[in-house]
Amino acid sequence: MPGLEDAGLLVRDLVAMYQDARDYDTAGGERYGADCAKRTCEGIGHMTVNDLAAPQGAAVLRAWRERMWKDAWKPRSVRNVLNFAAAVLRWGQDDGRQLTGQVPKLPKFCRPGEAMNDPRFVTFAESDFRLVRDHAFDAALRMNSFNRIFRGDRAAILDYVARRQLYLSLAFYTGAHPEDLATCRGAHLNVQFRRYERHNTKSARVVEPEWFDMPEQLALDCEAELVRRCLPRFPPEEIVTGGFWRHGTRVATEACLRLWPDRSRPHLDFRTTRRSMIWEYTIRGWRTHEIAALVGHVDEQMIRQVYRRCTELGIVSPVRVAWTCSSGPHGRPSATAPVLEFKRA
Repeated sequence: MPGLEDAGLLVRDLVAMYQDARDYDTAGGERYGADCAKRTCEGIGHMTVNDLAAPQGAAVLRAWRERMWKDAWKPRSVRNVLNFAAAVLRWGQDDGRQLTGQVPKLPKFCRPGEAMNDPRFVTFAESDFRLVRDHAFDAALRMNSFNRIFRGDRAAILDYVARRQLYLSLAFYTGAHPEDLATCRGAHLNVQFRRYERHNTKSARVVEPEWFDMPEQLALDCEAELVRRCLPRFPPEEIVTGGFWRHGTRVATEACLRLWPDRSRPHLDFRTTRRSMIWEYTIRGWRTHEIAALVGHVDEQMIRQVYRRCTELGIVSPVRVAWTCSSGPHGRPSATAPVLEFKRA
């Protein structure tokens, strides 16, 4: 094709060039790009850039979309890979490059009669979370499930449970990701002044660690742990949460099923704890940019959606207040937070 440096260039090679040149802002974005690149290469990587040039390229993309539909891909996944492929083709024309022809029109992502899924953010009330935290290990302790692991060492078992309860507290009150919870060291917690240092591995390239005030209940949980261990402060280099927790989500989910066998509460996982923390700060009058700083988010979209929904419900405090044990709705911890559902404009 006239104007192209190499009309026979394979799409998989163009994708590799694009990925090598792309500088992702966050580790999460890099993983997302790598996943889309893999799926694009699997779908159309064997084709040439000439095959994808308009107008015939539109038919190629429609055929690829049909294959994704046949494989039961959801509309959001179809959208993601098609948009990635379009971005790669546009990159081939940027900055004077002549690697690709005219970018074809993208096909529709949804099947006839199908709509893109609306975001549905499940939140967990603080009062419900306290029940899960306090009773997460009741069944294991009652059935002596830890005896095999800890050889019947009662002190070691209780130490493990207490560290995992602190893990859960940090998840709910700071919104930390499991990677950051598993590496939380004593140096990250200044219990005397009720401060903690926020780390976000996913956005560490663009968001520096920062110190914030602890919610009151988190400070009380940390103080209780220090009293249990007879320590004035946590050892700076010690991982205080027990490290990587492979079965954390399963433990929390099973606790929810025991506490609410009627399934009146959602299952608790670490995505839910993060969104619940955002919900708690939102109803206390904190603004989206302030909450984004607390969780270390670059993208405020999800936080804005929670804020918009809480505003619709009329539960946002008119003034910004600290997260204390008495600053929630009706002067007590939040109870039975609703599922937050949003409709796209």
